[in-house]
Amino acid sequence: LYRSGGVAIRSALARLTLNGRPDGLRQVMENLDRDLLAKQGLGKGALYRERFHVDIGRRYFTPAEIQDHWKKNSLNAASWEDLQGFNDAVYASVRSGSNAYRATLNIPHYVNYSAVAAITGTMHLTDHNIPLYRPRGDPRFIPIGYDLGGNALGEFGDRSPAVQSPYAAQNWLYQLV
Repeated sequence: LYRSGGVAIRSALARLTLNGRPDGLRQVMENLDRDLLAKQGLGKGALYRERFHVDIGRRYFTPAEIQDHWKKNSLNAASWEDLQGFNDAVYASVRSGSNAYRATLNIPHYVNYSAVAAITGTMHLTDHNIPLYRPRGDPRFIPIGYDLGGNALGEFGDRSPAVQSPYAAQNWLYQLV
């Protein structure tokens, strides 16, 4: 996803050995933080991730409720109104077929994100666990994917399909098409 111009958390599977004995595979993921933005040549912005299962486009009734479900990994002192506005726009778009989401979603990144999922045949089977990035000064959110494809383990890793985790896309994105 990153090589196609998307924002992506690098992820890999690692063979864990404890006291010289194999202990299975573990998934290792890059931190979702300012360093990730800098490594990918992106400017400062708000990074959001869920605290626990959250549905994008779910109806939140208070700003405090959205803060209970989400965590900000950068620009912590900034207002939560941007995330609430994005969520409300997705809610309105999915529920009533409006185009409200277009003002709050970076469409080129959304299309790239969806295309990578379609081309690679990967799909996240839930509508949650969707990190989001909103560049400072831009009202449009960018979905952050996970680079889990054939190169996920690097040049020395096992590239067989049996050890590759197949997920990259979320259902809510497809409801907007």
